[in-house]
Amino acid sequence: MKFQKIMVFGNDVLRAVAKPVDAFNQELEEIVEAMYVAMYRGEGIGLAAPQVGLSRRIIVIDIQSYQGPKIALINPVIISRSRKVEVSDEGCLSVPGLRGDVERSVRIEVEARKPDGELIRFTARDLFARVIQHEMDHLDGVLFVDRLQEQQRANLEGELKLLAKRQSVPIA
Repeated sequence: MKFQKIMVFGNDVLRAVAKPVDAFNQELEEIVEAMYVAMYRGEGIGLAAPQVGLSRRIIVIDIQSYQGPKIALINPVIISRSRKVEVSDEGCLSVPGLRGDVERSVRIEVEARKPDGELIRFTARDLFARVIQHEMDHLDGVLFVDRLQEQQRANLEGELKLLAKRQSVPIA
């Protein structure tokens, strides 16, 4: 399996709630590996299945260069969030070239399955927590631009309208 394009702002798959994964098999392993390849080719640190046109609850993350783990999460759920939040600059492969300040919890507790079906539960902090929250938003049809303050979002409207006409971009 190989993904050729990243879906961009305006593509309907990015606004749909992704379906849970119910089969933990070789096909799922291949999807996860192809998602890693697409993420690396797009020079991202996280990717959700809807971003490659697949409406499934799968995310991959690799923030090794930021001292974080490489991990694939299937059907992830946030069990708890810290009250402490932080506003930080975010970008997205599905909103290429645009960035904005997004508020996220600094610590989250996550439950998910690994691609082999094993149930895991862990705490994520700081950048790792931010990336998980960002990617999980994709599974619920939410983009980081939806979380921007009104004025910041208004400043991006022209660029967003142009992106909406494209639907997807080839992966480099």
